[in-house]
Amino acid sequence: MCVKLDKLKELNVPFNYQATAENLFSTTQWSSIPVDIEKILARLEIPYGEKDFSNSEKALKNNNISMSIQGMVHIDKEYIKIFYNPKFKNENASKQKIRFTLAHELAHSILNGDEIDKEGGFLDLYRTDEIIDQTTDIGKMEYEANILAGEILMPTNVFITFYKLLSHDGCSIEDIKESLSRLFDVSKTVVQAKIEYLNLKND
Repeated sequence: MCVKLDKLKELNVPFNYQATAENLFSTTQWSSIPVDIEKILARLEIPYGEKDFSNSEKALKNNNISMSIQGMVHIDKEYIKIFYNPKFKNENASKQKIRFTLAHELAHSILNGDEIDKEGGFLDLYRTDEIIDQTTDIGKMEYEANILAGEILMPTNVFITFYKLLSHDGCSIEDIKESLSRLFDVSKTVVQAKIEYLNLKND
C-alpha cells in the first residue's frame, strides 16, 4: 500500500464516521464551517481535477448500463488523484455537486484502503447519482462513502445544533433545509439525506 493511502487509512475508525471525520479535521487542522474540501485535499497533498467520462459512460451504455459518472478516485501504487466530471460545472448547484463528489472520493480513500490493497494498489471508484444497492459489496462501499462525505461536509454535532435551533424557532422543514444548505454549502438533497440518516424530526 502506498504511504499516502496508508496514512489516510489510519484516520478510519471502523463504523464510526463521526470519529473518522474528526481525525481528518485534526490532521488537516480544519475547524470552521463550511468545510473547504479543496483546502483539505491540498493539506493532504491529494491533487484533484476534471476528467471527461463520456467514453466510460458510452462503454457502460453499450453494456446496457446507463450511468452518469460524477467523479472518481484513482489510486495506483504511490499515486492518488481525485477527478470530477466537468459537464456539471455550468449546471445549477454544480459547485455543491463537485464539493460532495470530492468529499465522497476522499471518503473512499480513507475507508477502502483494505480493498485497494487487495487489488494490488490499484482501484478506480466511481460516484454516480444512481440508487445504491447496499446488498452488494460495491453498493455498501458507495453508501459508506456517502455517509462519511456527509459527515465531512456536515459534521453531526454542528448539524444537529443548528437543526434544533431552527426547529425551535418555528421554521418549517423546507426553511430548515434551505438554511442548512446555505450554512454547509451543500444541496438541499444532501441535507435531506443527513436529516433522514440522523432520524431528526421537526418538533
